[in-house]
Amino acid sequence: PIVVFEFGYAEPYDDLKADVKLLLEGTEGKITKAVIIKLQPLREGGTEIQKGFVDMWHLCDGQAQKCGGRKNLFPPPASHASQKLEISLKDILHEEFGNLASNNWSKDNTLVLKLDSLWKSINKATKRHLFRKGVLEEE
Repeated sequence: PIVVFEFGYAEPYDDLKADVKLLLEGTEGKITKAVIIKLQPLREGGTEIQKGFVDMWHLCDGQAQKCGGRKNLFPPPASHASQKLEISLKDILHEEFGNLASNNWSKDNTLVLKLDSLWKSINKATKRHLFRKGVLEEE
């Protein structure tokens, strides 16, 4: 894969960064983008994620570097509906762009990943987990 997602719940952020560095720098350019999704574990008796964020990293001159600023997922900022990550088709398809792209595609066209959808999915997954554990009753 050219783009990977590193998801951390109980794993410390520094460990996630080390994983991303290894993925980006250790694959000889096969992986060029990495997205870290870090959630703070639920507190004892908690039923909602309290803290979480997303970082995007890329490979630049053989080194892992963070792209842009951190985007908070939890608590959701007022702008959460408009938060997004953008990855260019050039970054996704890399040297295969010419072979795989349609005629009307440009290397600058982007894939938009809306964080609001991720936020909703995490909330649903958290509720399912708590239902299975018997912490919450189904509505």
